Amino acid sequence: MHKTVKIFVFFLLISTLSSAQFWKKPQELIPFREGKFFGYVNSESKTILPYNFKSTSLFHNGYGIVRNKTDKYSFIDVNGRTICPFKYDKVDVFSEERAAVFYDKYWGYINTQGNELIINKYKTATAFKDNIALVKLHKKWGCIDREGNTILKFDFDSLRWIADERIAFCIANNWGIMDSEFNII
Repeated sequence: MHKTVKIFVFFLLISTLSSAQFWKKPQELIPFREGKFFGYVNSESKTILPYNFKSTSLFHNGYGIVRNKTDKYSFIDVNGRTICPFKYDKVDVFSEERAAVFYDKYWGYINTQGNELIINKYKTATAFKDNIALVKLHKKWGCIDREGNTILKFDFDSLRWIADERIAFCIANNWGIMDSEFNII
């Protein structure tokens, strides 16, 4: 009798785990337009998020960009939940768990929970790459890390990511190339 109970509990546990939510692949949300507005459907064309958005995007690193009827942006996760208020005038995709967001005339960064981690004070901001973002403060470019610390002084007239994790830089109309550790090549 005791052995039968153990076998029954074992099969009950296996049955429960095999149908548990954490074993299921997250549903894929696909942007779809109906009339003038966009929403998201799943792979069976079932509406998951109603057609309430002026624009939507494909998912990038687990998050989609949505714009509401007042032209403000936010992000949604794979479950269709917005992670931050619709308050941004422009946004960039998530990269290394950070996204550049623009409001009140400046760029800053939020994390995947929608928390503003790096205050919006930059004239221009790029996505993070190798834990580095290229940002323009006032009239000069420099680099910050994922916490917002300056890791390359704001001495450059221009900075641009180029192929193979390299950064093109310009000082007084003279261009050069450095690697992601800021060694001039």
